Amino acid sequence: MHIHPHHQRMVTRLLSIGVLSLVIAFGTCSLSLQVSAQSAGFVPPTNLILLEPVDPNVTQFPPSAGMNMLFQYFNATWPWVLGSAAGIAVLWALIGGIQIMLSGDNTTMRSAGQERLLWALAGLLIIGLADIILSTLNPIFYIDAP
Repeated sequence: MHIHPHHQRMVTRLLSIGVLSLVIAFGTCSLSLQVSAQSAGFVPPTNLILLEPVDPNVTQFPPSAGMNMLFQYFNATWPWVLGSAAGIAVLWALIGGIQIMLSGDNTTMRSAGQERLLWALAGLLIIGLADIILSTLNPIFYIDAP
């Protein structure tokens, strides 16, 4: 079945409008719940205790509004994410090396192993230089907000 490009663009626009309206609706509901809780005399807790802490040293966060809480949790998981990515890159480098060793006279298998090894090393390089890349793209990336 062939879909006309005009209809495909229209469906894409409708889907994006629908997703945007859902985000706005949930944001409005969240804001109205927050305002009604504040007007009802709700006092937020002093610290939010994590049910499943990623880092044993970080078991609670100070309460904050909006996406700031997600960013705080992501910053706590950042070392784990980097370690996992580096482990996967090393695993791919090992697979590429084994593929090269087992290729024999098969040039297709050898080139696939070399490409896998090259991309694994490129990934390790990007992981190693992540803070330099991020600070080059956005100089205020590592500046704490007041």
